Amino acid sequence: MRVDPYSTHLPLLVAAMLDTQGPILEMGGGHYSTPLISVFANAQRREAHTIETGATVYGLLKIFSSQYHKIWPMNGYDFAPDGKFMPRADATREQYIAIQSRFLKDFCRKAPQRWSVVFIDHAPGYLRVPAIEHFADNADFIITHDTELSDAYGYEPCLSTFQHRWDFHLQSPNTTIMSNIRDCGHFKSWLGQTGEGRI
Repeated sequence: MRVDPYSTHLPLLVAAMLDTQGPILEMGGGHYSTPLISVFANAQRREAHTIETGATVYGLLKIFSSQYHKIWPMNGYDFAPDGKFMPRADATREQYIAIQSRFLKDFCRKAPQRWSVVFIDHAPGYLRVPAIEHFADNADFIITHDTELSDAYGYEPCLSTFQHRWDFHLQSPNTTIMSNIRDCGHFKSWLGQTGEGRI
């Protein structure tokens, strides 16, 4: 049976949530990750937040909003019905990154000062590295998806700056967990992967 490529981050996301107890942040909701985070948040009475750039996806996922799990729209991004990001002719990449920067600054004034898990998987893809950099020193673990597409997403040299990192290659698209605070080596034994992965 073929694994849905939109779900290949789940083993590492679950492992990170089992290994931590504090707040969870999801940048870019999804049909797999958002319900799962909601289950952890509600079962453990654990604070969680999902930030979504797509209005249609936000409309679908806001049903998971609860006392413990808040779903937030980050407005200013347009998507086609098939989910593909549609840039406006009058907006540059730098302007879209600035929208995210302003949102995160405002959001983080009201949010936890430290996160246990930050999962980054939102569109447009070039927003991911600025988000990773924003939370680099404020999260026990940061997880990001599609890391075999390093050039397309501009992941390097950003991911290589972290003190600890492990790349999960058993399922494609690949997923990477990194931290400047905690070692990532135990995820390799937990998830049964042999081969490479800097820890």
